[in-house]
Formats: sequence, C-alpha cells, structure tokens
Amino acid sequence: MQQPLKKGKLLLVTSVVIILCSLGLLPSTAKAAEMTANAEILSYIQYEEGGFAGILHAYSPDYLTSTYLDVYNIPANVKWATLAPLNLSLDNGIEFIFSRDGKTVEKQFIHITNWSDIPSDVKWITVSNFDGDLTDAKNPITNQKYRYSVDGVNVVESATVPANALWATLSYYETISSGTPKRLKYNKHNYTLKFNRTPPVINLTKSPTGWTNGDVTVTANINSEGDLKIQKWDYGIRNESYFNTAGNLLVGSFISIDQNRTITWYARDVLLNSTVQTITIDNIDKDVPIITSGNMTITPDQKIEVPITITDSTSGVKTKKWAFGNQNESYFLTGGNTFTENKIVVDNFGTYTLFAEDHAGNKSISTVHLYSADLEGLQLNEGTLSPEFSKEILSYDVNVMNTVSTITVIPNAKDSTATVKVNGNLVSSGATSATIPLNVGSNTIFIEVTAVNSTKKTYQVKVTRAPSSNANLISLTLNSGILSPEISSGDSNYTASVENAITSLTVTPTAADATAKIKVNGHAVSSGTASNTIPLNVGENTVTIKVIAEDHTTQRTYTVTVTRFPSSNANLSDLTLSSGSFLPVFSGGISPIQQAWRMPLLV
Repeated sequence: MQQPLKKGKLLLVTSVVIILCSLGLLPSTAKAAEMTANAEILSYIQYEEGGFAGILHAYSPDYLTSTYLDVYNIPANVKWATLAPLNLSLDNGIEFIFSRDGKTVEKQFIHITNWSDIPSDVKWITVSNFDGDLTDAKNPITNQKYRYSVDGVNVVESATVPANALWATLSYYETISSGTPKRLKYNKHNYTLKFNRTPPVINLTKSPTGWTNGDVTVTANINSEGDLKIQKWDYGIRNESYFNTAGNLLVGSFISIDQNRTITWYARDVLLNSTVQTITIDNIDKDVPIITSGNMTITPDQKIEVPITITDSTSGVKTKKWAFGNQNESYFLTGGNTFTENKIVVDNFGTYTLFAEDHAGNKSISTVHLYSADLEGLQLNEGTLSPEFSKEILSYDVNVMNTVSTITVIPNAKDSTATVKVNGNLVSSGATSATIPLNVGSNTIFIEVTAVNSTKKTYQVKVTRAPSSNANLISLTLNSGILSPEISSGDSNYTASVENAITSLTVTPTAADATAKIKVNGHAVSSGTASNTIPLNVGENTVTIKVIAEDHTTQRTYTVTVTRFPSSNANLSDLTLSSGSFLPVFSGGISPIQQAWRMPLLV
C-alpha cells in the first residue's frame, strides 16, 4: 500500500468521517442536476526549512465506501478527498475534522488500521493533527491553517473550517522535526467534486385524524433526489444536528405514537443531503370522562333531583346516560336514558348507574346511591303534633289529657328501603308501633330512621300527659256508725249516727285517683288509710274530708255530720248517807227503791 518515503519519513494517508443515518422513503425517479466544483488537496509534505515526504490520499466516490491512492492524482467527480498520515499517529491517533450535515463540525482521533476505519459518509474531511516530526517523536503540529470553499468558486484560508464548506484541506502548520522548527510549504493538487445539495422533502400524515383512544400512525412520504440511506425520528422539535448522534432508527415509512406529542422526522440520502419535518399528534385521548354527583333534593312534585357533573378536558363529552340499578358499560350500548342537563330527575330511591362516553370512545360508569333517612309522615293515635309534620323538622310537642295513659305512633319513611325504630324497636314503615306508656308530665318518643347507606336521622316527639283533675272519693268508711247515703260521685254531704257510748271515731277515705291528696279535719291522710281518732261530742260533730287532685287546682270537700246520741242512763253513780251505811253496799245499777227494799234496817 505504501511507497518509500524520502529521508526515511513515513507516508501520509487521507481520512474520512462516518455519516449519520437518517430516515426516508424511496426517492423520486426525477434527478436534479448535480453540482461540480474544483477542490484542492495537499500533494505532499515539504517544509520551508527543508524536509520532504510523499503522501497517500483517501477519497470516496459515492459516500458509501472509501479507498486510497499512493499518489495525489485524485479521480474526477469524487465526493471528498483528504490526506492521511497512516503511520504518524499521536498517542490518541490521527486527528481529523469533518462535517456530516453541513451544520456542525466534529473532531475525532482515529487509529487507522484499515481503510474502513476512515468514515465515508461525510460532506468534507481533512487531517488536523498528527506527528509533524515524521518520526516517532510524537511532535504534534501547531498553528494549523486550512484552505476551503463554501461556494465552489472562492477559496479561503483560515484557522478554522465552517461546517457548510464544500471541501477543505490542511494547508499550513508548524512543528518540530529532527529538533528543528519547521513550517509546511503548501503544494497543492486540484481535483473535481461532484455532488447534489437538494435535501429530501418529507410529507408527514397521521391516521386517524379524528379523536381516538388508540395509537396514531404517522406515515412519511419522502421525495429525494438521491436514494434514501437513513431515516430517524424522535419526540420533540429537533434540528438536523441532533440526529447525528441521537434519534430512533427506522426501517419503513411509518411509526405508531401512543400519546399526544410533537415528533420530528429526519431523512438523509446517500448524497448526504438531510432534512427534518415535524408533526404534532394532538388527537389521542385515553382518559375516561370523570363523573361526579351532588346531593339529591326533592322537587315540589316529589321527584328526586340529583346534580351530575361529567367532564372530559381532552376530547369532550359525547354521550351521557343513566339507568336504575347496577349496570355495566355494555348495557348502555342500547339501553339507558339519555340526559343533556347537568342533573337527573328520578321517581324512586335506590342505586342508579351513570354512563359517559367521550369523542375518542373512552367510556366510564359510576354508581350513585339515592337513599333517604327522612320521614314523609308521622301520626299518633292521640293528640296533635305541633308544629305540623315536615321532614325537615325533627322535634315536636304533643299534649294529651290525663286519661290518655298510652300512645302509639305510625311513622312513614320516605325511602321504603330505610329501617325505622321507635324507642329502639323496629317498626315497618306505615305500621303502628307498640303501645308506649305515658307518665304524667313529659314523655319523649324517639323515631330513628336509617338509610341503606347508614345515614341516620332521629325525630323526637315530646308527649306531655296532663296531671289528674279527679278530686273524688270512691270510698269513705267509718269505724263506727253507718254513712248515709252511700258514697257516690254526686254527693258531698253525708251523715252518720253513733250511740252515746261512742266518744270517738276514725274515717277511712279512698280517692278515686291515687295521685290525689286527702286531708281529714286538716290532717293529711293517705288514701285508703284510717284517719287519726276524732273525738265526738254528744250531738252533731262535723268531719271534713278535703280531696286535692293531682293538678293541685281541683279540690273537693266532703262533709260527714256525725250525731252522737245523748245518754239514756238515769242511774246514780253513787249514794251516801249522813250516818250509817247501806246494806248491802250501794250499787248504781239498782234503783233506790230496790236498794231500800233490799236493805236491812238500820241499827
């Protein structure tokens, strides 16, 4: 491969940079006119201060392969050419600068062991550093200058090469060779380049174009003057340089996108012309509609109204339905009730299923449980509720007479599925509760309603039973004598007679109402209990029995006139003489005549 070097120096070899891949379709059969330009290349190494070396040249005829010449007669119409110091590597290799896309300049050290190590897919390439001593001294070159052209006509020399150059070659440097500072003397050779700079045209389409809850297929239709070599794509808005080292390589003409994103499609042909095109995917909606329900209300015509909010921020809500009971999505394919307002109005309590579908075909269902712990009616077999019953009012008052000692309630639940308890005991809605005893005064009745969803509501009724106004006696007895007439509710005055020998008596009054209080001659006496002893004078003796009813207002006074007969005893209780004594001794039970008849003569 190499020819002998003069002065024992090593050969130089041309290098090429690898082209980045890009995405694309089949090219158009119509080819645009290709462009040719005159280019320069360093023929051989010659130093101003003395020193000479022949060189090798590398080039590419098609951007696909690289080859070499051991002379500087570069064939016509090549794509690029450069010299390459094959055996004059620095520690990192031989340094090249190049551009793949005409927009960025890259730098790379290459250890050349085979011509395939030199990339072929570059727009231009040139050596930028090597061992300028032409020995193993490893002396890098410095103060490099390059000749290049960006339009194929004008040639410029500078310390850098722009990325959009058509060709470039090392034209000057300084180094140390054999211990002596040396400067490169530029000896050039001209050759012709042939290329096409028309980039591919990418037309991107998406399918479907309407809303979808699936993936969107992006298809590229690419027109190119040269055969496409590489296509790539990636998310976001990218430029051509990005795809030099990044992007997703693609074989084919379409990709599937599963989310709303902007993507960039990159295409590059074999002539190294590249372009990018973007497309925004904004018609994917994979989020189901969101269904929320509010608190139900009862309309004046006793319908149940429930506010419903269905939102879908992407494609929007297309269909809204409801149905009684627990239903699945398939039910609503043909069933259900469509509604357009943000509410549903139903007749009965229970479970309802709500259904929503958006324009992308996403569906969602939600259940709403319409349960009530309200009463719609409350009745009592005695008394009147105050205030009138209303499901919103939880406390009521009822007044009943004292004669009402028990009461029952009839609760009517608004929701037939609710359970009702009266004072802790289950009662069917609309049925009569068990008898509830009433004490005099306040009695509280609790009606607890529990909905299926455990919502509770407790109504309370305070029943006030009036105290008794019964101040009657049902019995009045004397321990002596007979009451006349017999005790009755219509009489308050009674009489009784006792023998003279009866000097006192007691009365036993029994009240018709056990709660009444009794006083006999001003002294309290328990109902059914004998009074204190009442002394009797001969003649009429008045005994008063006052009965005070439980209400402390109603009173009744009974009067018993007890007549004690006068004595019929005409006997002497004693008889004495001024002198002498009776024989036998005087006894009050024997009359004086009898006594005298029975007495012996006095001595």
